[in-house]
Amino acid sequence: MRKQFILISLSFFLFSYLNGQEPTRKIIDSTKNELKTAKGNKKIDCLNLLAEAYYDIWDEDDKQLDTACMYTEEAYKLAKNSGYKLGLGYALLWKAQCFGGRVDDNRNNNNSEANYTEAYNYANKAIQIGEEIKDYRLAGDVYDMLKWLERWKGDQAKFKNNVEKAIYYYEKSMPKKITGHLGISQCEQCKGNEGQLAWLYQLLAGINAPEKGITPEVREQVDKAIYYYKMTGDKSSVGNLYVQLGNFYYRQYEYRSAEFAYLQSMQYLHEAGDIEQELTVTNELCKTYETNGEFEKGIATLKKSVSLIEKYFKNKPAGSAKTRSAGQAYFWMSRLYKTAGDYEGALAAIRYGRQYYPSAFDSASRNPWMAEIGDVHRLLGNYDSAMYYLKDFQFTDNNPNNFGKMHLGYLYLDLKEYSKALSLILPYYKNLKTINRITPPIAQTLMIAGNASNGEKKYEQALQYAKEAQIYLRQMNGRLLMITNYKLLSDIYSNLKQPDSAFTYLKQYTKLKDSLITRQFYFKLNALKNESQEQRKTSLIQLLQKDNLIKAQQLQQQFLIKEQNEAQLSLLDKDNEIKGQQLQIKDQELKQQLLLKNQTQSQLILSDKENNLKDQRLKQQAFIRNALLGGLLLFILLGVFVFRVFSLKRKNEKLLIKKEQAELQQKVAELEMQALRAQMNPHFIFNCLNSINRFIFKNETTAASDYLTRFSRLIRMVLLHSQKKLVPLEDELEMLKLYLDMERLRFKNAFDYHITTTNAIENSSVFIPPLLLQPFCENAIWHGLMHKDGHGHLNIELNETNGVLHCAITDDGVGREKAEEFKSKSAEKEKSMGLKITKERLSLLNQGTTGGTFYEIEDLRNEHGEISGTRVQLKIMYKESVEEMV
Repeated sequence: MRKQFILISLSFFLFSYLNGQEPTRKIIDSTKNELKTAKGNKKIDCLNLLAEAYYDIWDEDDKQLDTACMYTEEAYKLAKNSGYKLGLGYALLWKAQCFGGRVDDNRNNNNSEANYTEAYNYANKAIQIGEEIKDYRLAGDVYDMLKWLERWKGDQAKFKNNVEKAIYYYEKSMPKKITGHLGISQCEQCKGNEGQLAWLYQLLAGINAPEKGITPEVREQVDKAIYYYKMTGDKSSVGNLYVQLGNFYYRQYEYRSAEFAYLQSMQYLHEAGDIEQELTVTNELCKTYETNGEFEKGIATLKKSVSLIEKYFKNKPAGSAKTRSAGQAYFWMSRLYKTAGDYEGALAAIRYGRQYYPSAFDSASRNPWMAEIGDVHRLLGNYDSAMYYLKDFQFTDNNPNNFGKMHLGYLYLDLKEYSKALSLILPYYKNLKTINRITPPIAQTLMIAGNASNGEKKYEQALQYAKEAQIYLRQMNGRLLMITNYKLLSDIYSNLKQPDSAFTYLKQYTKLKDSLITRQFYFKLNALKNESQEQRKTSLIQLLQKDNLIKAQQLQQQFLIKEQNEAQLSLLDKDNEIKGQQLQIKDQELKQQLLLKNQTQSQLILSDKENNLKDQRLKQQAFIRNALLGGLLLFILLGVFVFRVFSLKRKNEKLLIKKEQAELQQKVAELEMQALRAQMNPHFIFNCLNSINRFIFKNETTAASDYLTRFSRLIRMVLLHSQKKLVPLEDELEMLKLYLDMERLRFKNAFDYHITTTNAIENSSVFIPPLLLQPFCENAIWHGLMHKDGHGHLNIELNETNGVLHCAITDDGVGREKAEEFKSKSAEKEKSMGLKITKERLSLLNQGTTGGTFYEIEDLRNEHGEISGTRVQLKIMYKESVEEMV
């Protein structure tokens, strides 16, 4: 039995000690220092506190338990001799704890029953002392310890009784403030037991709810737990209590109540700053929304969580316990997008969430992620990709959360491999039945089995599976899954020639399906509307930014004009002042002239001196005026220069942005070309390996060896040219010859080929894209010459005209119409990607050219109008520069 022995210090709390907030280990260190000088009752209290602290930190290391027992024994002896009853009562409690710890079956020679009996003997003595001295906290602590002892023993009735007794004594001891222990609630209005009482009421509600449901009694216990948590200010624990309540409601299929509880939990966890736990609860809420088919609420909730994920999880180590909850958020977003019918959105979400899982997957992360991305590929019709992700789930265990096994079952149904679906899903269904709880997976396994049986025309067995699934779906109110099951029931009854029943279920299916389609339509419409609004907001913001920039420029110009006007007004004021001074001087001159007539010669001399002084003043004023005018002109020229520099800078920035955009577009085109070449090479290698495999399968070792030798040469050339945009024509023709020789060897020389070049083409100086001609030759062999009765011919003719390389590939096969007939009758309907990839390569090569690079395919007819073969005409804009090879 795992050690979980936590007495007064509870699993959800790290309570403060006395007036401090020190962790338990610091309390141990400080109490040891205090013990050195403590005497009498104080020493007993220190020993009891040390015993309590060591029990609190005890986990797997039994040395901590032994240390706690040592301090307990010393406290017991001192208290017994001194008559200190409170100290003796706690020493008895810790002795009971010591024997209770030895009940743990991880210890050797634990003698479980004897230790259990001793633990109860000492516990009862401690309770008697608590009753005697009326210290009900002591009695409550004893029952708090005994509840875990009974939890280990597995006696549910005693466990519940001890919880109720602990609550009784803790509440009875509330009138006085409690100190001197671990686990004391430290709030202004707290007495000390509030934290323990909150947890005990939560525990009691958790015991009663599975037995009675959410009765008024259970609801009262939950309310009391919330009350005490709020009193201590522990919003995080309130949030954890609500999530526990939400989980219970979910298991009872009361989705509205579960939704309310989860939302309350998220609110309290957010206020407590516990963002990681808040995101975990968000995932539980979205699971509820998915089960109830409310994808709109789920997606809206998760979108609000994206900002939290980016803020709190983006830079944390990938794959940690903290970031996995972020990855799970994108997992549920993908599932909800699937319900909404937005499979592309689902694929984008699950791919984006990959970054929050470890780079090297562990099973806890790998299974849900692989299951989800595989199912999205299935819904998109990418069955090869879906099988790649889901194939390993056929070997996994049958646990209830194995989404991959169910998704693989659905994939087998889509591929019409009904026997595989049944052999996979029926053992899984039988294991789910043993859990004795109705879950969506058990209904889905029955629906898969029903569809598979219906596909195998075992209609009675299919009907049995579908009816059982319907019973489960009604009990869990699984509206979303009912749509699929109604369709299944309608199909089965139709196959059983029971049209009335088939029509009844078809109506129910149509009703629910139409409702879902309508909701999906409105969801997509709202998504488009929101996207349009976001684009409009972005455009409006950009427009406002430009408008603000123009206004800023206008304000700057107005400021310059204002300064100019103020300077001009200042100059005018000074000019007027000068003119006023001049008028005053003239008045004085007139007066002086009148006085000069009556003055003597000496006065005339004095007048001359005064005139000289006036001339100097006038010159000084003229100089000042000219200086001011020159400064104003210089200021105006400087403003014009600054405005011109600003305008040129804006033009240069625009030209730079356009240049960067052009460079980015060119890089995108080059990357697309590289991606297409990377698609081309695997396709070609796959076909060659398939041919070698057939030789080996037929035991034609000589042909296989010869083919493999040629193939190795060809692969070497392909790898050498895989990173080149262009290769010499002679290398391309050499690769083509190797391929055609390999195909002749494969088909036992069933055809001949000829490669002809005209117009004196310099094969070494003409550069074209690698593996451009091979897909057309392959198409001529496989779809033309392979179906021909008799010997076939394949001609490749190349000539150059006006800088354009012309290539004609002609075969005398059965033609395209006959090839399509053979293809439709063939059991192998593999989808060739060669021509499609080559067409995309030619399209990319055509970008930025005027002549173009393209091909045309035409059927050839003989003189009787009958199909006599096929010709492919290619025009390629080749390069002559050696640098184009790189």
